[in-house]
Amino acid sequence: DVVAATCLGLAGRYGAGNIEYDLCIIDEASRAWATEMLVPMATAKRWVVVGDSKQLPPFEGILSERKDLLAKYGLDSGELEQTLFDRLAHHLPPDSTKTLTIQHRMAPAIGGLVSECFYHGGLTSARDDCPDWLAPVASRNVTWFSTAGVANATEEREDDTYINTCEASFIATLLARINEKAAGRAEPVTVAVIAGYAGQCRQIARVTGARESAWPNLRIEINTVDGFQGREADVCIYSVARNNPQGQIGFLRKESRLNVALSRGKDWLFIIGDHVFCREAHDPNPLRLVVEYIESHPDGCALKEVAM
Repeated sequence: DVVAATCLGLAGRYGAGNIEYDLCIIDEASRAWATEMLVPMATAKRWVVVGDSKQLPPFEGILSERKDLLAKYGLDSGELEQTLFDRLAHHLPPDSTKTLTIQHRMAPAIGGLVSECFYHGGLTSARDDCPDWLAPVASRNVTWFSTAGVANATEEREDDTYINTCEASFIATLLARINEKAAGRAEPVTVAVIAGYAGQCRQIARVTGARESAWPNLRIEINTVDGFQGREADVCIYSVARNNPQGQIGFLRKESRLNVALSRGKDWLFIIGDHVFCREAHDPNPLRLVVEYIESHPDGCALKEVAM
């Protein structure tokens, strides 16, 4: 018999705690709190936990937003970032761990970028197809649309977050072009528009909201990187948002956040931002490696200047 539930949802079922399971399989285990995972694990004889420690932990948003709590209670963010999944992966004997090295979601160009930039080349792609229906919009499945030559492409501070009106405006134009090319396809094209900052997501929503009804061929979701982790879309559009003379990229320096952002698209990945800023921003700066990879792999990637 198979029981499917969330970790905490299992405990909410009457009598579930009285059952001893032969096997407990926890998916997305790197996104779970230790206390969540222990609920089903405590009722099972054997465990299989599946996750990716190179993506965002469950407490990432809390740690970045509530540093006052860390200071108040003398907590170390490094210790809190280590999940139960991490502890098991690092301390179990080699016979009890397995690394999955074949990715099935992403087109080869996207998979190659993600593999080289975040997994030291350790991933191979099961897919060998290169969708080309968006070729008139972007010549490669991975395309960086650079705002480096646009005068008003710098960031703006909005309360405790950042927005980039230039990038938001270009994304609206890009969505209109994608909608045109999606006409006649059997099903609507799913598009994930994501950014590291909630303010930029709101700005993109403001710019695109009134026009979305004119794009019937698209199913668009605008969300933060953290909010879209664990999901996928046909097309992923990532807005960098940050662009300033000081070379500060803020929490975009988090490699795991960028890994999540760039691995959501199945067929197409479009990055919007000033590639010169991203290459020259202060370390730690995982965006630099992404720019360099795109520039050095013209077979599957392209860097295109935006004209506005």
